Amino acid sequence: MRKSILFAILFSWILFFTPQTFAQSAPLPEQLMPQDTYYKATVAKITKENVTESDGIKTLTQNVAVTFLEGPLQGKTIDIVRSGDFRLTSEQKLTQGLTVIIDVTNQSGQPSRYTITDIYRLNYLWYIAGAFFLFTLLVAGWKGFSALGGLVVSMVVIMGGIVPAILHHGDPLLVCMAGALVILVTTTFIAHGFSKGTTIAVVSTFLSLVVTLLFAIVAVRIAHMAGLGTEDSFMLELNPGQNINARGLLLGGIIIGALGALNDITTTQVAALYALLRTNPKVNMLHLIEQGFLIGREHIVSLVNTLVLAYAGSSLTIFIFFALNPAHLPWWVIVNNETVSEEIIRALAGSFGLVLAIPITTVLAAWIVTGRNRIMIHES
Repeated sequence: MRKSILFAILFSWILFFTPQTFAQSAPLPEQLMPQDTYYKATVAKITKENVTESDGIKTLTQNVAVTFLEGPLQGKTIDIVRSGDFRLTSEQKLTQGLTVIIDVTNQSGQPSRYTITDIYRLNYLWYIAGAFFLFTLLVAGWKGFSALGGLVVSMVVIMGGIVPAILHHGDPLLVCMAGALVILVTTTFIAHGFSKGTTIAVVSTFLSLVVTLLFAIVAVRIAHMAGLGTEDSFMLELNPGQNINARGLLLGGIIIGALGALNDITTTQVAALYALLRTNPKVNMLHLIEQGFLIGREHIVSLVNTLVLAYAGSSLTIFIFFALNPAHLPWWVIVNNETVSEEIIRALAGSFGLVLAIPITTVLAAWIVTGRNRIMIHES
């Protein structure tokens, strides 16, 4: 069985990362290729600082002397005026010794233009990520390596497979569904090992994912969603070099977003059924299903709330903006807006899959473990 699972994982990875699977044109559009040059520099000195106020909004302007840390201008110090129409906060002010990113724009026949685009923070992110990995290993022990391995696999599939395939004009829904399957199979067996119990969880998660997808497709079609509820998706639609299906991208995002929660609930439910079987090896299927539902209902309550909160938290800024309602629109017009409707459908579709994952997992696992070819308890 392990050889079959390993072959399935290997085959799915080869199939998914074959460019011809989704790509219709190999090269990326020229519009996506960077035209400016970016370098790291350090703030040598704040030569001048001025704050103006208009209608209660403070605007900061800083004259900054920066020294390039790399590139052809390495070691050279230049003066840059940094200003913008934003509210003044202490986090937005540059200070001496801070590392920043400089955008150097070269135009034919014109002098180079230098702009401070952002504060360089990758060095801090490495420390934060390192602390997270260390804490995970400290708490989870050797299991932490499996968890981190699954995290790496998920990011590789998303950034190395799903995103390039969509940019190469692959159908976003098909690409995300295939990518979700690769993530599901690989990460679940990495995290929980090779066993029939893990296989049951994988199959249950896949079936639940299909149900979630069907619900999402019906909901998006009924609600006449175009997938343009966010500024990012709208800008992609305006890009003349791309022809990305915005609705498919919305559906694909729902699938990827629901995958983690579905996998959690199915693996936990299978483990609970195996625990019940250990306490009473002679239990019949109907009784095992009944006991499994009692456990699953409690899990549903917490996970549905968790999923809704996750979607709401990621869109909190949007909700606050509509709560302020500067245009004084009726509440039903605000809720009817595609930006809000998208988040509602995301939460409902994911929750629908979670609710159905309990009966799917419980019935499938109970049928297998109480059948003639009963799974040996030690295999769980």
